Amino acid sequence: MDKKKTYLVGFSIALVLFLAVNVLASATLRSARVDLTENGLYSLSEGTRNILAKLEEPVSLTFYYSEGVANDVPQVKTYGTRVRELLEEYKLLSKGMVTLTMVDPEPFSEAEDDAVAAGVAGIPVSGNEKIYLGLAGTNSTDDEAAIPFFDPSTEPLLEHDITKLIYGLANPERAAVGILTSLDLEGQPGNPMLGQQGTPPWAVLSQLQESFEVRMLGEHVRNVPEEIDVLLVIHPKQFTDMTKYAIDQFVLGGGRVMAFVDPWSQEDSPPNPNDRMAVMSYQRHSELDPLLEAWGLRLPDGRVAADRSRSTPVTVGGQGVDYVAYLSLDGENCNADEPVVSLLNRILMPTAGILEEVEDTELVVTPLITTSRDAMQIDRGQVQFEPNPLDLLRNFVPEDQEFMLAARVTGRSRTAFPGGRPNIPKDEEPPAEEVEGSGGMDPLHEEASAGDINVVVVADVDLLHERYWLQRQQLGPMFLGYRKTADNCDFVINCVDTLSGSDDLISIRGRMKFERPFSRVDEIRTAAEQNTLRRVQDLQDKINETERRLAELQGERAEESSLILSADQQVELEKLRDERLETRRELRAVQHEMRKEIENLGMFLKVVHIAAVPLLFSLGALAFGILRTKRREIA
Repeated sequence: MDKKKTYLVGFSIALVLFLAVNVLASATLRSARVDLTENGLYSLSEGTRNILAKLEEPVSLTFYYSEGVANDVPQVKTYGTRVRELLEEYKLLSKGMVTLTMVDPEPFSEAEDDAVAAGVAGIPVSGNEKIYLGLAGTNSTDDEAAIPFFDPSTEPLLEHDITKLIYGLANPERAAVGILTSLDLEGQPGNPMLGQQGTPPWAVLSQLQESFEVRMLGEHVRNVPEEIDVLLVIHPKQFTDMTKYAIDQFVLGGGRVMAFVDPWSQEDSPPNPNDRMAVMSYQRHSELDPLLEAWGLRLPDGRVAADRSRSTPVTVGGQGVDYVAYLSLDGENCNADEPVVSLLNRILMPTAGILEEVEDTELVVTPLITTSRDAMQIDRGQVQFEPNPLDLLRNFVPEDQEFMLAARVTGRSRTAFPGGRPNIPKDEEPPAEEVEGSGGMDPLHEEASAGDINVVVVADVDLLHERYWLQRQQLGPMFLGYRKTADNCDFVINCVDTLSGSDDLISIRGRMKFERPFSRVDEIRTAAEQNTLRRVQDLQDKINETERRLAELQGERAEESSLILSADQQVELEKLRDERLETRRELRAVQHEMRKEIENLGMFLKVVHIAAVPLLFSLGALAFGILRTKRREIA
């Protein structure tokens, strides 16, 4: 057989093998995945995989994506492809429990009406066109949930949001939230007959009641009721050991807790505010020892966080001053990897405490909210009764460190009561009718948690009150409603919502962004711009000098009240005009050259990155084929 026939037969066999392998792979390897991205962008986390594996009823998802309209919006088009591919991964891993339907809601179509009815929002782009990029889901009992629009700016939370939607449809029952507090969150009814004006319930309580089954437990419990999913402990002040033990056992048994503690609560008012002695002696600080230490945290007694760069403007004696003890925190103070705080824009925390991690703790303490580094600790006495914000600002000395204001604690924990249920003298126990869970059998004492605990601790109580996150809108005597001024309530709702889910849902963290720039190209572009900048500046200076001289000549002509210039002036004027035109032409040439160099460089690097690997494989395969042919000829 001659060489031409050999090459032809070899090529034919290679082509047949190529087609056969592709057909076989398409039929048998559709579920195979290899994620080579740096941060595993296409790999679902272990928490999501566990939730999909535990699905007991089917969940139907409908992805509404205006792919045709998105062609004119590159950022949305790229992100839409990313969302679709991730949703397909959910479908694949669910083993049939998640069904996925793709719908392109064209304008004025029935599909568009279905999208709107399902809670998916269209974003106007031009004319009457809208882009739909949302997800709607239903379960077997016709419960519905939706993500109205996948905002590219919230991409790090993409997996968390989709998994949360699926988990909520698979577990549609509203979570039960218990509240233990020494504060009067429910308010008091007034008595018009006696001229007594009541106090309304706190707005945060109303918000919680909209999303959860809320149960007020008072101040004293022997056992936390079994039906409680999340326990809110708010301003634990003079809690009995019995109550603290109940909280301890609830956490070790798998219950979730969000605790609000405070070195000095502004909203904890004494019963008789007109009695100065009573006010001076009234306790306004929280006490949650030894539970905090068992959870790997410590709240230094009497220490308040102050932050100069996050201070809140207040008016004192008609003068505006930054109050360093009233913290106006923004997104930079929130942990970007934690979904419960990563999207918060503003948190107002007045006279907040400082959380410290206990040394040698085996628990994992993750900061949620911190101060900036322009912060310091101040004594509680400086904010009690009649604080002087101006003196605090004058005497401010930053400690160049961030202080932890809110934290999440996970890991295996041991009891804060190693001796078991504390013995409480009968005369110290509250009346049985005031104690939730009294009369029941004591649960078995837990020495340690069977799994990881999940606890959130916040070093401020006052952030819950609406005057720190809502503003009343009034037009004369007419009440117009409230306007949200901070994300305090959103923070609480996010935490309770997440804690009420499974450990797998809590474990999901924020991801890196999908779009990654050619950082090397950007570096070289910056260097090229810096190298050319001096030439551009020199030319611009030359133009400015020429125009200045032209202005001087024209000014001289105006002063002489003559429209005729001397021969020398006329020559100089023409020269300056020609020089200005030439300099501008040269400036445009330099800028054009710079752009061209950068574009060529960027294109070169992109081609190298995209084509180098396939080219190397092709050359390798060609060399291998030639080598094998030569060996056969020798043989």
